[in-house]
This record gives sequence, structure tokens and C-alpha cells, in this order.
Amino acid sequence: MRFAKYYILLIVLLVALPLFTLAQLPQYEFKASVSKDTITIGDQIEFNILVALPKGYTFRFSAHTDTIAKGIEIVQPFRIDTLNTAADRTEYIYKLLITSFDSGVHRIAPQKIAFGASEPFDTVQTAAVWLTVKTVPRDTTVADIFDIKQPLDEPITFAEIAPWVGGTILLGALIFLLVLLIRRLLQRKPIVLFEKPKDPAHVVALRKLQLIFDSKRWFDDDYKAFHSEVTEIVREYIEGRFGIPALEQTTMDIVHSFQRDNVIPKALFDKFFENFATSDLVKFAKYSPSVSENESLLKFAFDFVNETKPVEEVPTNSEQRKDNDPDKMGITNSEKRVEL
Repeated sequence: MRFAKYYILLIVLLVALPLFTLAQLPQYEFKASVSKDTITIGDQIEFNILVALPKGYTFRFSAHTDTIAKGIEIVQPFRIDTLNTAADRTEYIYKLLITSFDSGVHRIAPQKIAFGASEPFDTVQTAAVWLTVKTVPRDTTVADIFDIKQPLDEPITFAEIAPWVGGTILLGALIFLLVLLIRRLLQRKPIVLFEKPKDPAHVVALRKLQLIFDSKRWFDDDYKAFHSEVTEIVREYIEGRFGIPALEQTTMDIVHSFQRDNVIPKALFDKFFENFATSDLVKFAKYSPSVSENESLLKFAFDFVNETKPVEEVPTNSEQRKDNDPDKMGITNSEKRVEL
């Protein structure tokens, strides 16, 4: 009997020690659930994942975007709420607003969660969650619903539609004239319905280049403005001559268009690339060109237009004698100067 009390104490220690050790172990909890396990089609509920971890632990899992399971759609992006429930434990609640438009029983697969105080993390998964989606029951108190009886077809006479057609045409014409009038007033152009034919693209380009040549702009210190103006004239000419949207394209885009359409000879193509590449450096890379490079660009612009403009038919000797007067040929003094 004297050893009985020692046996009792030993038994108490053996029972209490596992309980004490278990109490010292970190407490984890991972649980997935829905706010309602049975809904009607289109109802919105919350899908929650509760994660409880000791202080200093973190977790991660794959975020959902459009669907969480087949037939279950996500209405709003997820959010995570943090709850401090104890000094040594933190709870996190992952929330998703979901809905379903497919009736039946749907299974939300177990969600994998990685957690730990440091890498590498341990991985656990929650239990599967089941969701029952019911259809809207039919109202048995309502009698069968039939379609509305269609109206009888009655032929339409011309006299009935003639006023509407005439009024529509007249209204359309008035709107067109009003829009045309407003556009011309805003553009400060004469209010006429027909304009005289525009000059060909090469005539316009050579006229503008001649103005730059006469003003000797290549000696100015504003190289960027000079290169911008010359290259823009060439781009306008390319757009009018070849139908390539050069004003909206980069130099490389124009080069690719030339290569694709094969509209200019190889030697002229190389000169184009060389001069436009230099101009791009001047306009965008603050490159300071020499006067000779400016002259070369202007000369190239003249050559490019003259070598690619449409070929004019050569008149016979009798036609030359008959149309020897420049005024009768419809060429202005400025255009004759450009050709020189």
C-alpha cells in the first residue's frame, strides 16, 4: 500500500503528459463551406474557406476567377478577411460570391492549401462541398398560356407609303445639305457643291519642294523642322501616288509596303531608306545633320517624285506645234518652274 500512491501519481503523469503535449502543438483548422447548401437557380450565396493558423504562419492557394466548379459561376472577386481570435492563433476567411444556373447537385472539389512558417510549405485540402440547385416550380394555379393570335395580313398600297418615302428622301437631302454647309463653314471653304479637280500628287509635291528650295531652308538651324517638312511632303506624295497610308506609317512600315508592292526600283528604294533613316535620327534622336545631308535630303525628294511620277505621253510633232503655247496646255508658271 505504501507504493500505491506512487503508482497513482505515475498513472496521472502518463495521462496528463500527452494532453499537455497536445496542448503545446500548433492548432490548425481548414474548412470549406457554403452559406446555403440548397438554392434556387440564380440565387447568390457565399463560398467560404476558413483557415486557422498559429502566429507567424502563412498560407496560399490558387485564386478562382470565373468558375469554381462545373455549373457554378463566380459573381464577385474573392476577398480575404482576417480575424484575430487569440494571442497565438489567427483566422482567415476566404470568401467568394457564387451562383448557378444549372439545376442539379453540384460538387465543389476539395481546395488545396499550402501553409507553413517557412519554405517548404505543407499542403492540406478541405473536404468537398455539395450544392443543390433547384428549378423554379411551376405555378399550378395558372392555366395554360397560349400565344397571342397574329393579326391578319393586309396588303399595303403605294398611296400609303408614298408620303413616307418622299418625306424620308426629302429629309435625307436636307440633312446632307446641312452637314455639307456646316463642314464648309468650319473649313472656311466656299459654299459650292462641286470643286475643281485637284492637282496631281507629283505637281503638289514638287511645288512645295520648290518653295523650300527657294527659301534655302537647309541652312537654317532648325534641322528638325526642315527634315519634318520635307519627309512629310514625300509621305503625302507616296499616299497620293501609290495609295500607301504613309502619313500614318513609320519609316519601316513604308519600307515594308514598298517591298510588298514592288512599286519603286531598288536603287531608289535604298536612297529612300538611307535618307528617311537619317531624318528619323534628326526628329527623334536629336541628331545634328550637316548642311550637305540637308541638301542631300532635298535633292532626294525632288528625284524621288520625278522618277516615280506618272509617265506622260509624248505628243507627236504636229501636236507639239499645235500645243506649243504653255497657257493652252493648262500649266501654270509655278508648275513649269517645278519641272525645271
